[in-house]
Amino acid sequence: MTLRGKNNHYDIKVLSGYGCGVSISGQKLILKNGIDVFTKKQETEKFIPVTVPYSRIVICGNDEIIS
Repeated sequence: MTLRGKNNHYDIKVLSGYGCGVSISGQKLILKNGIDVFTKKQETEKFIPVTVPYSRIVICGNDEIIS
């Protein structure tokens, strides 16, 4: 349930991993999540800016150390 005037933790979108980003194409906002290491697929969401269901978008870099 969403409470009016309250901060809700479940309306935050976290984008992480290689290839994640935010861009604009035409009049749509495009959110790309990182490429999944197992399926090799990338989650992509497209929104008209006034219909974005998230209050915040967090982008996390890849902090793994590869040896």
